[in-house]
Amino acid sequence: MEGAFGAALKKRREARGLTLRELSALVSYSAGWLSRIQAGKAMPTAALARACDEALETSGELVALARTELDGVPRPEQLPMTTTGFTGREAALAALDGTLRRARAAGAPLAVAVDGSPGVGKTALVVHWARSIAGRFPDGTLFADLRGHSDREPADPRLVLGAFLAALGAEGFPESVEDRAGLFRTVVAQRSLLIVLDNARDLRQIESLLPGAASCGLIVTSRRRLTGLSVVTGAERVSLEPMTPAESAGLLRAVVGERRMAAEPDSARALAERCAHLPLALRLAAEQLATHPHRPLAQTVEELAEAPLSALADHDRSPLAVRRAFDLSYDGLGPETAGMFRLLAMAPGARISGAMMAAVSGYSRARTRRLLDELVALHLLQETGPDLYWTHDLLREYAAEQAEAHQLPGEVRAAADRLTSWYLHTADAANAALAPYRWVPSLGSPPAGVEPLVFAGPGAAAAAARWLDGLGRQDLVAVVELAEAHRLPAAWQVCVRMWNWLLLRKPWDIWIASHLAGLRAATAYGNRDDKAWVSVNLGDAYRQRGDFALARRHTTNALELRQRAGDTLGEAWAYASLGLTAADQDDPDAYHHFADALIRFREAKDAHGEAVALCNGAAAAGRLGRNAECDDGFRESLAIFRALGDLYGEGMLWDRRAALALHRGDPEQAAGYLQVAVTRHRDGGNLWPEADTLHRYADLLTRTDRHEEAAAARQRAGDLFRDLGDPRAHTLLPEAGRRGAVPEGR
Repeated sequence: MEGAFGAALKKRREARGLTLRELSALVSYSAGWLSRIQAGKAMPTAALARACDEALETSGELVALARTELDGVPRPEQLPMTTTGFTGREAALAALDGTLRRARAAGAPLAVAVDGSPGVGKTALVVHWARSIAGRFPDGTLFADLRGHSDREPADPRLVLGAFLAALGAEGFPESVEDRAGLFRTVVAQRSLLIVLDNARDLRQIESLLPGAASCGLIVTSRRRLTGLSVVTGAERVSLEPMTPAESAGLLRAVVGERRMAAEPDSARALAERCAHLPLALRLAAEQLATHPHRPLAQTVEELAEAPLSALADHDRSPLAVRRAFDLSYDGLGPETAGMFRLLAMAPGARISGAMMAAVSGYSRARTRRLLDELVALHLLQETGPDLYWTHDLLREYAAEQAEAHQLPGEVRAAADRLTSWYLHTADAANAALAPYRWVPSLGSPPAGVEPLVFAGPGAAAAAARWLDGLGRQDLVAVVELAEAHRLPAAWQVCVRMWNWLLLRKPWDIWIASHLAGLRAATAYGNRDDKAWVSVNLGDAYRQRGDFALARRHTTNALELRQRAGDTLGEAWAYASLGLTAADQDDPDAYHHFADALIRFREAKDAHGEAVALCNGAAAAGRLGRNAECDDGFRESLAIFRALGDLYGEGMLWDRRAALALHRGDPEQAAGYLQVAVTRHRDGGNLWPEADTLHRYADLLTRTDRHEEAAAARQRAGDLFRDLGDPRAHTLLPEAGRRGAVPEGR
C-alpha cells in the first residue's frame, strides 16, 4: 500500500516529468528500489529522502515525510484549506516573500504581523502564503483562530496552548497559562514549525503563544496594528490594503463571468468601487449577481449607491462595506427567513445543526430546513453535511446585530431556553443510550416545540456517541454558559446528563470548564441537590487529573449537601467518589468510604451503584488483606454488572483485579486480568478506557518479556488515543515499534 512518502515522491517526480530511471540517475539509487519505496513496499532512509528532496526541489517536504515514517515524530498540519478561487494579491504576496527573504538573509526567525480591516482578506492571504512556504518548516504547521474580533469570546491562550501541545505530542501538560507557555517553548525549541495565529485581539492575547525558537516561523493576523509585537519579536508588519482595480475585476470575473463583465465594463468598475475593493464585499456582490443571471450589474450598483460602502469606522466595529453587503442579502429575505437568519446568532458554535435550529425557532423540521436552504442559496450559510451547516464570524456578528435590533429581551431568553432545552434533552437521550443502567433524575418531557434527537434501535449507542463526539462536544461549554447567562436550569442539568460521555472520553478542559459554569449557576439560583450533582462530577474530574485536594473539597461539599437533604442515593455517590480519591492515594480510608457507599446504594435499591461500590470495596479490602471479603465483592459485583449489561463496569472490575494482582507481586496474573478488561471495554465501545487499559497492559507485557504482544498493544492504544485527541498517542505510537523489539542478548 502506497505510504505518504511514496505518494509524495510519485507526485513530485511526475510533476517534474521524470521517469524512475531518470530520477535514479539524479539520486544514485536504483530505479527498482525507488519503485518499491514509491509503492510503499520499502521504507525510505534519511539519506534517500534528502537526495530526492534536493533533486525534486521539494523544500524539505520529502525529508519531513520520511522523518514521520521513520520515527513517528508528530508533524501537525493545521493550516485550513486555501480559499477557492484565490486571485490577485501579487503585491502583498511579494511583501510577505520579502519578509521571509530578509529573515533568512539575517539568520533570524520569520516573524510577520498582517493587519487590515475586516473583510480585507487577511486570513485568505496568510493561509495561501503559509501553504506556499510550509515546506521550509519540515516539522509542520500550527494554526489557531484567536477570535480577537468576534461575537464569541476571544480564544483563551491556555486552551490554545493545550491544543498546540497535544498536537505536538506533549503529555500531562500543566494547568496555568504560564507553565503551559514554558512547556510550549521547550517543546518547539528543537523543531522547525510554522505557527499562524489568526484574528488576534492584541499583544496580551498572543504573548504566551510566541514560540521563542529561532527555527520557528510566526505569522499573526489582526484588525489592530500590533506595534508591540514588532518591539517584542522584531516582527515585520504588512498592512493589507483593499484590492487593486485589476484584482477586483479578476475576482468579479471569476464569479460573474467574462460575458457580463464585458457587456457592462463601466458598471463593473463602479461595482468594485462601491465595494471599496474589499474581497468579502466583492464576493458577496458577485454571488448576488451570479444567483440572478438576468440582473444588470448597473442595478446592483444603484442599490449600493443608496448607502455607500466604506472602510472601518474604527478598529472595533465591522466595516460598513461588509455590513452593507450583508444588508443587500438580508433585506431581500422574507420575514420567516430573516427571522431564521437572526437566530443563527444563538448557535453556540460555528457548526450548526438543523435540528437545533428547529428547536431555537420553534418551527417544524421541514419548515426549518426550507428556511435554511434559502439562506444557503443566498450564501448566508454553508451546508457542510446532512443537516449540518457552518457560518463564519462576520455573518454571525451581523446576525447578532440584527437580532439585537429586532428581538425583544424576552424573545431572546425564550430562544435560549428552547436551544438549551433541546441540547439538554438530546444529551440526556444520548447518554442514556451509552449507559442505560445509570440512574439520573428524570427530566420529564421537553417544552412544546422542542424536538430533541432520539437514539433508538440496535445502533443507538453508536449514533449517540457520534453526536456526543461532534456537536455535543463542540457546544457543551457554550450551552452551559448560555444557560447560566439567562439563569436557566439547563446550566447544571446538562452537566449531569453528559456524565457518561465525559467518563468515556475524558475531554478534561471541556469537562472542567462546563462544570465550573454549571456549579456557579447552581450556587447562584439552583438548589442544594443541583449543586451536589455537579460537585460530585467536578470532583471526579479533578481526581482523575490528579488534583486530589480539589477533588476532595468538591466531593465533601456534595456529601454535606446530600446529608442535609436526606438524599440517600446522593450520599452513596459522594461516598463512592471519596473512596476513589482515597484509593488513588493508597489511603486505607477508601475501604470505609466504599462500605458507607454500599450501605446507601442498597438502601436506595440502585443496582448499578451497588456493583460499583462492591467492586471498588473489594479492591480496597484486598489491599488490607481481607481476602475472603475481596473475593466475595468481586464475584457479586461481576454478577450485577453482567445482569445490567454494563461492559464498562466489567472492564473496571478486571482492571481493579489486575491492580490488586500487581500489589500482590503477580504480574503474569495482572496481565491476564488486563487482557480481559481490554476485551470488555472494546466490546462496549469504551474507547478511552480501552486505550488506557491497553497502555498499562503493554507495559506489563514488556515486564514479562512478551515484547511482540506489547508492541501490538501499544500500537492499538496509540491509535485509539490519536483518534480521541489524547496527547499520549504521540509517545505511544513510536514506542510501539521501538520498545516492542526484543533486547539484544535475549
